[in-house]
Amino acid sequence: MLETLNGFKDKYGHWPTKLRLPTGVLELLRKKHLTSIGFRDLESKLQLITGKGERLAAEDDAGLAFDYAKDGWYGKRPPQGADQWLWQTKL
Repeated sequence: MLETLNGFKDKYGHWPTKLRLPTGVLELLRKKHLTSIGFRDLESKLQLITGKGERLAAEDDAGLAFDYAKDGWYGKRPPQGADQWLWQTKL
C-alpha cells in the first residue's frame, strides 16, 4: 500500500486522493496491520475504494492513476514518504 502511494507521488509530484484495494486487503489493514488511530489517519487522507475486483491503485480527482501491479517501482531507490505523509513518522 505504501509503495503504491509513494509510486503515485513519485510519478505525478503530489499525493493521491483515492486508494483502490481489494476488500480483503482493507480488512487486513484495519484489523491486523494498523492501529485504530493509524487506520483513522489513513481514512482522513484518502477515499478508500474497495471491492472484490479492485486492484491496488492510487488515484487523484483529476483521473491520474498509479496501478502497483502495472506501474510498480523497479528502480535502484524506492520512492518514499507516504508513511510520513499519513502518520508523521518514518516506518
